[in-house]
Amino acid sequence: MPVSTMIVTARPRRSSAVRAPVRTLLLHGPGAAASSWDAFAALAAPSLELWDAELPWDGGCELPARLGRVCASVEGGADIVVAHCLAANLLLELLSGTCAPVPSAVVLVAPFHRPHARAAAARNTAARGRPGWLRLVDAYLSEPAPPLDGLGLPVLVLSGAQDTAARPADGLALAAALPDSRARVMDGCGHFPMAERPGLFADLVNGFAARVTGQT
Repeated sequence: MPVSTMIVTARPRRSSAVRAPVRTLLLHGPGAAASSWDAFAALAAPSLELWDAELPWDGGCELPARLGRVCASVEGGADIVVAHCLAANLLLELLSGTCAPVPSAVVLVAPFHRPHARAAAARNTAARGRPGWLRLVDAYLSEPAPPLDGLGLPVLVLSGAQDTAARPADGLALAAALPDSRARVMDGCGHFPMAERPGLFADLVNGFAARVTGQT
């Protein structure tokens, strides 16, 4: 079956022993896999019931709909969605619409922000030698940005200080454009803070989840 026609759904990754678990969906970006969350999963708070998915990134214009189906497939609905790289931007696009299942909160990891990235994307699209996943990002950033001012749920934006793909300034600017958000630039890591600094990453996500859900 061609990858572009696969039906991808969320799958349980780690159960929680608490009576009312916080269902937490982990979405990896292009050029990565669900295994990119391994280090964080080992440190996630006991209250978090973890779900993930192996996302194919060859869907072009079908990517937002595919991501929406994954979010909707979490049994009982996702309370928190943690999305990395382009998955973070696609999640924002979904949530700015009217048909997406809305979680209680989201964590955006190494996201891009169009006001800072559009000009670079236009230049980079024609550049030779760029990894395929970055060309996919360039193509996405060349499209009109979704409105963000109506997104009322709590958002945590995490960026790596040494990220050369999704600049820390993008994460800070994105957080400033959202009504209810906070941002943290994590020192000592680049585009994969959940793998490069899993302890700090887990502390930040666990603390955010406890604040928005009341679960520890």
